[in-house]
Amino acid sequence: MAKAGENEKIFEDLCNSFNDNVDKKLLSGKIVFEDADKNSVSVDNSIIVDDKIILIEIDSANEAKLLAGQYTLLNLLKDKPKIQGFNQEKKELIFFVIHFYVDRQKGRNKPYNSDRTKKNLKLIRNVLSNKGLRYGCIHFNDIENIKSKNDLLRYIESKIEKT
Repeated sequence: MAKAGENEKIFEDLCNSFNDNVDKKLLSGKIVFEDADKNSVSVDNSIIVDDKIILIEIDSANEAKLLAGQYTLLNLLKDKPKIQGFNQEKKELIFFVIHFYVDRQKGRNKPYNSDRTKKNLKLIRNVLSNKGLRYGCIHFNDIENIKSKNDLLRYIESKIEKT
């Protein structure tokens, strides 16, 4: 299993492979949210497209519960980005998890099933009266062979919960 930073780099390299002279780069970077008491939460990267800011979290381990806590903190701090000049006005924030974990125990080679993460995030969103951030989850294997920025964005959009 690769380390977290290595998996973030693999995802960044995929996204950067779509860059050309005509279009700006796909990724907008890490975003930190923090309140006045210095309670904070961050995401590994982001994609700003149309009226959405997709907050990307790379999960390198089997961390559904940790992701649920991160999602909860994002919902509590979503109006407090710590970036100078960052403008989220009139943009919907969406939490999007890309799992890298592969179960290799007992000779298995089974990619993590993101349904466990989706169930946890759905529970939290329900507790928040469906007013929490929309979310989506995939495994990196689902996108590693995508060849264009538009195909990647379409795929991500198709995996964001509709409710």
